[in-house]
This record gives sequence, structure tokens and C-alpha cells, in this order.
Amino acid sequence: EKSGGAEDLPVIVCGGGVIGCALAYFLTEKKKRVVIVEQERIAAAASGRAGGFLALDWCDSDEVGPLARASFRLHAELSEQLAKEGHDTLYRRVDTLALSIRGDAPLPEGAAKKGSLPAWLNRGVRGVSKLGTQETTAQVQPRLFTEALFDVASKRGASLRKGSVTGLLFEDSSSSSAKGEETEVAGVLVDGEPLRASQVVLAMGPWTCKAAEWLKGAGSFPRVTGQRYHSILMRPKEPITGHACFCNDEGKGEDFEIYPRSNNDVYVCGSPDFGPLPDHAGLLDACVEEERVALIKALSDGVSDALRECEVEERSCCWLPFVPDNIPMMGKVPGVRNLFASTGHGCWGILNGPASGLAMAELLVDGESKSLNLHPFSPSRFATTIK
Repeated sequence: EKSGGAEDLPVIVCGGGVIGCALAYFLTEKKKRVVIVEQERIAAAASGRAGGFLALDWCDSDEVGPLARASFRLHAELSEQLAKEGHDTLYRRVDTLALSIRGDAPLPEGAAKKGSLPAWLNRGVRGVSKLGTQETTAQVQPRLFTEALFDVASKRGASLRKGSVTGLLFEDSSSSSAKGEETEVAGVLVDGEPLRASQVVLAMGPWTCKAAEWLKGAGSFPRVTGQRYHSILMRPKEPITGHACFCNDEGKGEDFEIYPRSNNDVYVCGSPDFGPLPDHAGLLDACVEEERVALIKALSDGVSDALRECEVEERSCCWLPFVPDNIPMMGKVPGVRNLFASTGHGCWGILNGPASGLAMAELLVDGESKSLNLHPFSPSRFATTIK
């Protein structure tokens, strides 16, 4: 970057997942220059490996409720806007069921017709209830959605810088300390090389944990962790209905989720499991455990002949980011000027990506968010508890 005033420098977004790409989408809508720094590729981690389930009101019991409601509505709007740009993100409204599973015996013929059970769920189901309707639940293909957001942002001038963020670039801190002012971030180090910015946003999912070391005590930053999930992708011979299913296998003591998609892919994920976070997203495929894959396949086989007949086309795992109170962290990092964070969205990252991106874009450009009250999500809530 050429030296000059801060207004001449781009906003640097660290991370090419849905949180970073949604932010780039709305920043470029506001005519801001944006550079996304990403070591692998757009949607390389959870944003390319998640289920993409969306719910209007499932977060109403805590501070995430307004964020989720705003983002659910934005998903519907964005599906139309992205379609005009030539992107099909496989967005659709779905009915959502809760299934109680016991064994894998075939259901009596005609059982589905007597209740609310789709015909392809013809094994093991002993109880069914409705969790959501097409008014309140939907789905999107996360990788296609994230790539579409970046594509539109790039057409507006955003760019992708391939490389690993290895640190933060600070202005001379001695004068700031003497004046009692905050330390000022002036950019990032990409593979050790400086890249200057007007503002820096940390949106690296679970890898945002690296920022605590980069800050070198200059600001407060909470512990960011990752929770691993495994998933498989199958393609039935015949299309099946678009019912999202949240299943509990009582015999195996396992929860799992089934998401048929409009292109006839069926995504199935299991319960969270444990494993150390790899150094970067390029190592995720090597972290897949075949024992977990086999378990997820066996669980899905137990509810459907259509799935039992399928081969596993893709096997995957990813780590979802969490902060200590399990509420997303979005806003200015306390004690440091020009540094912001947007992470910790947990299992609702795809759902809440759009409204998070819009609110953060408003904060960076206008100084405050008008679309969402960001106070409950502020990183400053951790400042008094972190030494």
C-alpha cells in the first residue's frame, strides 16, 4: 500500500468466511475499500462445511434473538439480490421436524400417511413433532452463499490477499502511552510483510484466538475456542422432500441433523466431538476421523432406506468459534484504536452472518450501528475479567 492518509487505506478483514465476506459485501456497498486476507480460499473452513440451517426465532431466549431475526430476514433479501448477480445459493424455506429414534426397524406401511412424517423417513422413527414451518425456518448452501457474497464484493472493488496473518502492525506506541492514549493499529503482517489499513477486523473464526498473542498486552481480548463437528454429504437416487430433521437416537445416545438440499444433496452432521484446533484451515481434511463418519452414516441409515442406499460422497469436519459466554463478539477491541473483532458466532454463524456484516459495516463507516444494537456483543464486556 502507498503511504497516505487513513482515508486512502483499505479496511483489512482477516478471514474469508461468511462473517468476513458478509462484512466485505456491506462495506463495499458503502463504497469502502476492502482487502480480505485469507490463507486458504474463500469459505475454506466452517463456512464451506456447515449445514446452512436458518431459524427466525430459535435464539429469542437470549441476546442473540434480535440479531437472528434481523439476519433471517436479510437472508431472504440477499437470496434475491444474489440471484440477480447470477448466484444460486440454494436458499429455500423448509419445514423442520424433531425425531425420536429407537432402533432401525422399518415402519409399518402407510405410517407416514397417518402422521406428519415424510415418506423417505421410513425406519426407526418412534416420535415426531414440528419445530418450525416455512415461515420460521429456511436453509442455504453455506459455501455458495459465502462465495457469492465475496464475488459481489469483489465486483465492487474488494480484493483477496492470499496469505497468513502473522501479527498486527502498530503505530509508534511510545507517544500514545505518554499521552495516555490507546495503542493504534495501522495494519497487519501477512506472512511477516506489512499491509497497512485504515481499520482491521479480526474475523478468523476459532483462529481469532491468535490475536491475544499479537496484541502483546496492548488491549483486552477474551479466550476464543473451537468446537469440532463432523459431517457427511450424500446424494440419493431419487429426490427427497426438503424437511430439516433434528434427530435423537435414544439407543445410541446420539443427536444428529439431516438437511436435504434443493440440488438433492443431503447433509448430515453429528454431535460435537473433541479434537485440537489445527494450525490453519488447510489441515481440516486431515482431521476427519473415519470412526465419526461411520457413526453419522449409521445414524442416518437407521431412519431412511433412501439414505441407507447412498454412498458417502464427501466427509468433513470443522471447528465452530465460541467466546466464554457463548454470545458473539462484535465491535471495537478495547484499548486499541482501529481494531475490531467479529467472531464467536458458534453454530449460528451462517444464520447470523448477514446481520453481523451489516451492523459491523455501519459501525466502521458511520461510527455506530443503526440496524442492530451492538452493545450486548461488544468485546468490552470481557475487559474487566481478563488480566
